[in-house]
Amino acid sequence: MTGKKTNSDALELITKACVEITKCLGENGQELPKGQIEQFKENITSAISNITKTPVLEKQLLEFDKLCKKYTSKVHCLYQARDLARWEHYTLKMDLCKEVKKLEKCTDSDLPRIARELKLVRLRWKDIGSVPHEKSEEIWNEFCEQCDRLQNRISEYYNGLEENRKEIAVEKIKLCEEAEKIQSSTDWEKDAEKFKDLQKRWREVGFTAPDQEKKLYMRFRAACDVFFDARKEYYHQAKFERENVSSVKFQLCEEAKTIFDLSYSEAHQLIPDLWDRWKLAGSAGKNDRELYDRFRGYFDSYYEGLRKQRTENLKIKKKLCDELQVLEDSVESGKKQFQDIKAEYSKIKKQWDSIGAMPRSEEQPVLEKYIAASKKLDSLSSKSQYNDKSILKRSFELEQIVSVALDSLDSKKLETWKKCQSDWGALESAEKKYFRDSFDAITIAFENNSDEHCEQLLNTSNDNLKKRKKICKELENLGIKPEEGATNEDLAEELTLAIAKNFGSGFNPKDPELKAKKINQIATRWLKAGAVPLKELPQLYKRFEKAVENLNLEE
Repeated sequence: MTGKKTNSDALELITKACVEITKCLGENGQELPKGQIEQFKENITSAISNITKTPVLEKQLLEFDKLCKKYTSKVHCLYQARDLARWEHYTLKMDLCKEVKKLEKCTDSDLPRIARELKLVRLRWKDIGSVPHEKSEEIWNEFCEQCDRLQNRISEYYNGLEENRKEIAVEKIKLCEEAEKIQSSTDWEKDAEKFKDLQKRWREVGFTAPDQEKKLYMRFRAACDVFFDARKEYYHQAKFERENVSSVKFQLCEEAKTIFDLSYSEAHQLIPDLWDRWKLAGSAGKNDRELYDRFRGYFDSYYEGLRKQRTENLKIKKKLCDELQVLEDSVESGKKQFQDIKAEYSKIKKQWDSIGAMPRSEEQPVLEKYIAASKKLDSLSSKSQYNDKSILKRSFELEQIVSVALDSLDSKKLETWKKCQSDWGALESAEKKYFRDSFDAITIAFENNSDEHCEQLLNTSNDNLKKRKKICKELENLGIKPEEGATNEDLAEELTLAIAKNFGSGFNPKDPELKAKKINQIATRWLKAGAVPLKELPQLYKRFEKAVENLNLEE
């Protein structure tokens, strides 16, 4: 029983060893611990040393020997492959050493990139397996020496970079302070350029530490945003205002078009106001030049047409002057009386008045010629009207229109006023000049509907009445008895002669010539004294006519 048990234990021991070795020989088997085979052999030898070997045991021992040889052969092959791999690893690590040595040749500006590459090289070194034992220390020392040398250079670079970052931080704080100093400015163009310069300097100065960089950037950006947001709002408002100005100036352009449809006087009353409103409107931005050219173009076209018209007016007025000269020559030569040319003379004067302006550089000689010819014909008119007995009649008619106009102004009678305008325009006489200012003043008051002006004119007419009565009294006080048989018509002729002559002052009741001069002065003052109230007018003219009747102008 004892022998069987021993054989069984030895067989079990051998079988177990065979199983372990078979596992290691498998495709995915693990290598046995070092000396495990020798341990198996030693245990088996000890187990079978005192027992009788049975055939089964012998067979199992043969199997064990076979497996041991097979395992030894596999381990040998494995060690050979491992040695080859280690030499390959050595080659790869030599390449890494060369790569590190190559990295050492970089410039300082490339060191940040080299630092990242060095880190990757170190990771790759770790991933590569062992090298042959005899080369392990050598290759490691070489790699460490090169890496340390490069790392020291990188560390020095980043230490210097840290100092530079501190300087950059100081510089960026200054930029923030400069930006904050002008962030509330409203000098948009000038300070916008300053901000752009600050932003350029910010980009060029470099970067500080990431955390500090972010804080400083937010501070700098906040100051920039304050200014540029306000600037944006200002320009938005300015754009809105420019659009309004564009609308106003477009409307002014439309108004400027209408000057072609207006008379010369109306146009020249309108033009200054249009230009004043244009200047006050402000700028329309990018559309301003286009609108200005359009606006100015209407006036240029108007004035160009006006220049052409003035040139034409000059020709016509020269012709009228020549026609006046022909009339003057015909009267002075005795071929015609003034009464014969009176209608033609009036027609020429009306035509002259209806024609617009002439070129300023050429108008003076023509005006002087016209005025001289008109004065000459007017003097001829006075001479030829020596026997005209209608001066007082015409004066009364004119002054009656003025007085009726003043009365219609006071009573607000529009129809009466219109009739006065029509009657005034229809009458053409030399005496009209004495009452023109009064009629014009009434016209202005009527158009302005001014009660204050009306009251002023009424007061003036009452003052004029006093002046007229005083002048009548002065004429009456000359004390000259009328000649028997003298008529009103004779006296009217004498008054006409007195007005036609423009004698100086001075009076001698025994000198008929001086007496005539005095009458002329008094009559002129009487006509120039101005309009009087309507109800006083007939009586006043009768008094004046009676005073004239009492004067004897003959020697």
